[in-house]
Amino acid sequence: MKKKLLLYFAVFVLAHTQAQAYNLTDWMSHLDGNIKLGQIGIPGTHDSGTFYGGTNLIKEVAQTQNWNIMEQLQNGIRFLDIRLSDDGNPRPVCYFQVRHGPATFGCFKDRVMYDINNFLTSYPNETIFMSIKHEQHPILKNTTFNSGRFEKEYVYSSDSKFHQKPIDASTQLKDVRGKIVLFNRDENRTIGINWNEKMAIQDDYKLSYECTEIPLGPFGSQRTCGPHVGYDYPKKYRAVKGLLVSAVDKNKSPPRQLWVNFTSAVGTEADPFSIKGNADWVNREVKTFIGQANQSVRSIIIMDYPDRTPGLIKSIVEHNKYVKPDRTSSPIPPPTTSNARWVSASNGNVPSGSLVSGHEANGEKLYVCRANYNGGLHPGKVRSAFRACNIGWGGREIPVNQYETYIDTSITWQAASSGQVPSSAVVAGHESNGNQLYICRGSYQSGVHSGKVRSAFGACNISWGGIEIKINPYEVLVR
Repeated sequence: MKKKLLLYFAVFVLAHTQAQAYNLTDWMSHLDGNIKLGQIGIPGTHDSGTFYGGTNLIKEVAQTQNWNIMEQLQNGIRFLDIRLSDDGNPRPVCYFQVRHGPATFGCFKDRVMYDINNFLTSYPNETIFMSIKHEQHPILKNTTFNSGRFEKEYVYSSDSKFHQKPIDASTQLKDVRGKIVLFNRDENRTIGINWNEKMAIQDDYKLSYECTEIPLGPFGSQRTCGPHVGYDYPKKYRAVKGLLVSAVDKNKSPPRQLWVNFTSAVGTEADPFSIKGNADWVNREVKTFIGQANQSVRSIIIMDYPDRTPGLIKSIVEHNKYVKPDRTSSPIPPPTTSNARWVSASNGNVPSGSLVSGHEANGEKLYVCRANYNGGLHPGKVRSAFRACNIGWGGREIPVNQYETYIDTSITWQAASSGQVPSSAVVAGHESNGNQLYICRGSYQSGVHSGKVRSAFGACNISWGGIEIKINPYEVLVR
């Protein structure tokens, strides 16, 4: 009898432990809802929308992230730093563009909000903190940001997930679950929190040069500083550490302010190596500091390239008081492989590494693409002779000059028919009403053509010869 009781107890403990286990995708759901926002250590990303994998020099210089938005959220990031300006065209396809300095990275709706809304729908006990800033740069002359339109389309829309009340460090987590908490960078609003109000911020983003003593023989030595010596990453870390220490020491219960700590920095605007170099050096030191701390860092820690420092995000998350650490499991994989990404292109250009999805009857390769059209984001096919991404829509073949191609070195095609969509299918777009679209391909007229599928289609819809055609059976891109 005693052995049976011990066995039952062991099974109960194991089941309870498994129920409480978390991964980085849903870590906030394992926090006590009564905890104050100012008491939580929150991992974040700087210029979160600048993930890129192409060869455009301006974008390469401005890039600060490898993960797309969904990958960031799946890997535990909960603060997003978004920089926007108006498109600038009289009749833009997408009104708000994600920017960093002079670089434009794509449509805010498709690049950011699409993934955020899908994530919160799937994980309604999580919370996303997002700062919005109007990005300006000398090269981007007279850039504007239509705040009223942004509020109407996103913040106050009928289907908005933005938290509609003001918050501060004493707000309880349970009050903002399933919501986007807005950090207002440029103007004051009555929802979210206004930048610099009840906040302690460290954002020393300009790197200094290191110095060294050059021996001059019998004449002693001379102190010299400059790019030939290197950047002073330790100085940046000292600024980060200073605020971390203050947050731990001063942010007692009840918390009186939010602590916002940027680990990001850059040497010169034309030096992307300094961004990665600083991230590698400072993020590593931050991870070490957190590992040696004996209590939660109670800060929003905003980083470049957190994926380059394994365990960094987990170290921040596991210092939160009410998280039960799961030492046996790894974070669930992101929705696409770590090297998968969409790359901006136009006029028939096909970036190196783009996914070959099929071929014409003469053997010429076709590549996966997607393009904005009539309020939706539609997968299709591209080759240089098209001078566009050709999508099927409304029974017609529609060429769209501005598009994205898909890069992924690890993919699988799975057979399907009659509108079937495998559970692991790669989400590539959406209809204007938000219904998700997936990448498919099928054989037609001695070729293999990529298009789009969802269950209501009952087939893979491709474009060919000026019209939209339904193909059965077909294959779906899966991860």
